[in-house]
Amino acid sequence: MEAYLSLKRLWLGLKKLFWLWLALAVIIGGVTLVRTYSSSNERSTVSAVINYSYDGIEDGVDPAGNRFDPKEIKNEEVVRAALRSLDMDLSQASAIRDHISVQGGVPSGVIENITATHSIFGKTSVASTTNISKSSYTPTQYTVIFNYTEAGLNQEQGMNVLRAVLSSYQTWFYDLYGYNTSIERSVESLDYSNYDYSRAVSVLDMSLASLQGYLQQLSDQDNTRFVSKTTGHSFSDLVDAIGTIRSEDISRVSSYIEINNVTKNKSELVDYYRYKAAEGERNKTLIQDRIDTLDSLIDNYAKTYAVVVGGGTRGGEEEESGAGYYQVAQQSDTYDGLIRERTAARTELSQVQEQINQYSARAERLAKGTGTGSTSEVESRLDQISAKVKTLLENTNQTATEYFETVRLKQSFRVLSTSNGKVPLSTLVKNTVTGALSGEALLFGLYLLAAAMIGIRKEPGAPLRVRVVKRKTSDPAGDR
Repeated sequence: MEAYLSLKRLWLGLKKLFWLWLALAVIIGGVTLVRTYSSSNERSTVSAVINYSYDGIEDGVDPAGNRFDPKEIKNEEVVRAALRSLDMDLSQASAIRDHISVQGGVPSGVIENITATHSIFGKTSVASTTNISKSSYTPTQYTVIFNYTEAGLNQEQGMNVLRAVLSSYQTWFYDLYGYNTSIERSVESLDYSNYDYSRAVSVLDMSLASLQGYLQQLSDQDNTRFVSKTTGHSFSDLVDAIGTIRSEDISRVSSYIEINNVTKNKSELVDYYRYKAAEGERNKTLIQDRIDTLDSLIDNYAKTYAVVVGGGTRGGEEEESGAGYYQVAQQSDTYDGLIRERTAARTELSQVQEQINQYSARAERLAKGTGTGSTSEVESRLDQISAKVKTLLENTNQTATEYFETVRLKQSFRVLSTSNGKVPLSTLVKNTVTGALSGEALLFGLYLLAAAMIGIRKEPGAPLRVRVVKRKTSDPAGDR
């Protein structure tokens, strides 16, 4: 009697072993899931992708033209500022910096663009030469990775620290390469109550002159004719506004102070003027010595001449040396530099002499005269100037900040994406399925084999021949 396997018998075998197969399949999947999750490297790190975009980054320089260093993102100032924003212990800064790494990415095709091979004989020739168009490449996109486990933090703390570091670095980046707030702070910090009136006006005027020069530099560099949407001012508008304050408001209060001898301490101010006059005399002596030295160097400087063969002269520019040739004095950068230096020294000497005369005249006039002006009038005018300067500084800050963020350093630094270190469910399932596929396939094969063995009906000693028997269905039409 031959053994056979029917679909019905196979189905019964599958049903009989189903729960055992399902339990084993779940166990294999669970073990694979645990192993995949525990072996994931992402569990101990959080990361972010950042991008730089400004002129010069691909050449390896920062916005100021110096060498670019991507590791500045984890410098001590940035990390400590990030920890302060999170109210964390600053002693952790060193450990956090040690476990932050910055990796640059090189786009595909960059190496091919750096080196290009060209044939030196033609399209059909074998000989070729390699043209090196660049010697290096600086990435513009970086991945910042923070291993919070090694730093002694949990996943939530690690993500908060990374975000705080990126935010702190962005502030540091724009403060360093953007609007120079140090000049603004020098003007804001001026407290004229600590000075005598004339000195306070002089210090304020010098501070405004520095700010005016900085804004004029920004105006010269701006080729977009930038006008702030917030303030409605351009850099040239701000330069003109500072010029108006200096030439009108400051000049008026300064003249009132000098003409009316308004002072807080007359004898102290007289001594100060006399000291500045004496200091000017000392500077004048030093400058005159430098001018005398330059005069001697220029007078004894040996010029270089070129011999030109040919007849005639060239209008006195050359020195006749003989029949058929003449000498022409050659241009010398050293000689020209000495001339420029002497001119600058003479200009400086004139300015120092003018200052000496002013200080001497003020000291003499103040010593002989009495104060006829009102201190309250001076302080009122200084308060009015202070209010104008405060408004000017606010407009300057807003205008310059908007310029750097929208024009000069537009999108210079951006955080493209962040990863919180958790393995996404889809990725985890994908990795689990991939790892468990071979085990599940083997288990399913054994399941089918075992179910088939149960469903086979076989006489002892009879050869095994499997024959699938299909059940014949009755035909109603044939029965009739």
